[in-house]
Amino acid sequence: MYALVLLWDEDCVGRELALAQMKRRIALILARFNVEPVDDCDPRPSGLFATGPPSDLLVRFTKLTV
Repeated sequence: MYALVLLWDEDCVGRELALAQMKRRIALILARFNVEPVDDCDPRPSGLFATGPPSDLLVRFTKLTV
């Protein structure tokens, strides 16, 4: 559902609000988990402009206890 938001025209009135809501939901999810690499590797950004993680990066989500 959220992936469709990225296909909208740049002139769409609700685009910025939808993107802000997605970022907030992702932040809320990540605040509840500890995210760490599965291997003892040093994950460094890759790609032409270093905009993303390596394609073979595996992560483990561990629920944080309150």
